[in-house]
Amino acid sequence: MEDAWCVMGDFNSVLYAGDTMGGNAIQDYEVKPFADCITTCGLQELQYRRPYYSWTNKIIWSRIERPFVNTLWYDQFDFSQAQYLNNALLDHTPLILHLTDSPKPKGILLFCEISIRDTSFMSLAQAQFPKKI
Repeated sequence: MEDAWCVMGDFNSVLYAGDTMGGNAIQDYEVKPFADCITTCGLQELQYRRPYYSWTNKIIWSRIERPFVNTLWYDQFDFSQAQYLNNALLDHTPLILHLTDSPKPKGILLFCEISIRDTSFMSLAQAQFPKKI
């Protein structure tokens, strides 16, 4: 995929054996398909704010809601973050995506004066900064 993308929500599966508290212990074979899917899709978990567990039946707590992004996401939304809200009335924790507007710094061309003497300098500079030169 050539675009930035984010996938978030209830995956109804934990990613790590330690993503539950209470109930039966999670075995490696139970998390492997989800972990393999995340790896195959080239995703990584987006930075988030608490709470850690996103679902509960008041006996078992688990982390099944998650935000994932691809590496191109960080090129456009490098300061984005997910936030889990309190789940006082629900068994699932609502998840909100925060996008912070943070413009990237403009490219800067640094060179030594001797660089201008090279015959290919201008064509290289124009290719790199077409609007500036």
